[in-house]
Amino acid sequence: MRRSSLDGIASFTAFVSGPYGINKPVDEYESVLVVASGFGIAGVIAYLKQLLYGYNTSSVRARRLHLVWQVPTLDIATAAQPLLTSLLADDVLDDGYILELSFYVESKTLVESGTPFGEHQRVVIYNGMPEYDALVSAEVSGV
Repeated sequence: MRRSSLDGIASFTAFVSGPYGINKPVDEYESVLVVASGFGIAGVIAYLKQLLYGYNTSSVRARRLHLVWQVPTLDIATAAQPLLTSLLADDVLDDGYILELSFYVESKTLVESGTPFGEHQRVVIYNGMPEYDALVSAEVSGV
């Protein structure tokens, strides 16, 4: 690195996986958008479980939860299906659902974009990268 910087040209590759940073309480928000990529899903499942428990016990303000998960291949989403099914099982109060799961698969798949995933049909698979501006706008507008 030192030699590269002395030559004036430097290129480095880094792999960062989280979660990192400070835990922020989100129980006072009515709408929560959670974004994860790859194995970072492990860090957000506890957050979502806590929010769903709080919703079921009327101890949080959350009325809308949306998990956007970006994965390189569909295999990763398939491997995590038991954890995600557990989340969906917790989302049952008054037969109304507050949890939405959207998976974005980076690699080409044989699955058509917008296809429901899993036995419960409450998860939707999309091909490619998420359009974060559109996702945030949709959450803000409540669509």
